[in-house]
Amino acid sequence: MFQFFLKFLVIAAILTPACGQIGGLKKVTKAKYNAIEDGMSYAKVVSIIGCQGEENSSTTMPGIPGIMPQMTTKMYSWINFDGSNMNAMFQNDMLMNKAQFGLN
Repeated sequence: MFQFFLKFLVIAAILTPACGQIGGLKKVTKAKYNAIEDGMSYAKVVSIIGCQGEENSSTTMPGIPGIMPQMTTKMYSWINFDGSNMNAMFQNDMLMNKAQFGLN
């Protein structure tokens, strides 16, 4: 029974791609980058790209009751095998800015 379970785990690991890196496929392409728009949530961006980004930084600025809400800013990156990449900045889970290098 243990051998069957071990074989199952190995097969599942092989068949589960690590965010588009199997066979030299890209995580993010220029077409996916162009489909992403300001105001989108992180979850929507992930659904377009097909995988989670790497969180590079996160900061939270406390709010002022009745004047300004708390603001959380997070920066994510998606890096392809060839070094081309996309970065995205979210404030309170809304895309505020994106940038890319070398996507095609």
